[in-house]
Amino acid sequence: MIKRMLTGCIGRVKLKLTGASPEDFLKKLSFAEIPFWGYVKQDELTAFLWIYKRDHRQVIAIGQRTMTEIETLLIHGLAPFLQRMGVRIALFPVILAAVSMTLYLQTHIWYFLSVFSEHHHPHISSINY
Repeated sequence: MIKRMLTGCIGRVKLKLTGASPEDFLKKLSFAEIPFWGYVKQDELTAFLWIYKRDHRQVIAIGQRTMTEIETLLIHGLAPFLQRMGVRIALFPVILAAVSMTLYLQTHIWYFLSVFSEHHHPHISSINY
């Protein structure tokens, strides 16, 4: 359960391998100590597997050295999502601060309007908007 949650946070990538020898590519991954799972061989030249997002660049480099074409099919996880969001994720606190400041100032304006109207115009008990 915890491993699945951590994998979800770190991110995982599904790859499609195409080449004369996907097994040679897997051997290089093992030597580089890059974990992979879900290996499925579609035919003699095509296979699919999952890796962690953090190892993606290193896996692409290994694929180039072994003459294996690597196609990224899916990218899942929280960290890749935040990377794709980029600056947009920082807008949420800014918008929240702007809304909070607006509400704060609006309540103060209403307070001062009600205090001003009671002191200078005692016959007006409340402000009708």
